[in-house]
Amino acid sequence: MAEDLDTRLYELLSNLLGLPADEITDESSMKTVRAWDSLKHMELIFALEQTFDLPQLSTDEIVEMTSVERIRTVLREKCACV
Repeated sequence: MAEDLDTRLYELLSNLLGLPADEITDESSMKTVRAWDSLKHMELIFALEQTFDLPQLSTDEIVEMTSVERIRTVLREKCACV
């Protein structure tokens, strides 16, 4: 199931940020991906909520989800898909 989560997450990030999925790693973040600016971050949050059927994320969670690793952690905590 975790592989499916990773695949779906990487596909979503790839489409949203215009990067090949194989270039996305746990270290990919707002600091390392040029296209991942504040506007794209909010689009990403909305897409994550829709794709993974998440309950509304808190402001703290949204602010903390600035890397692939942190996004995966939040998804595992909140998503029924894991």
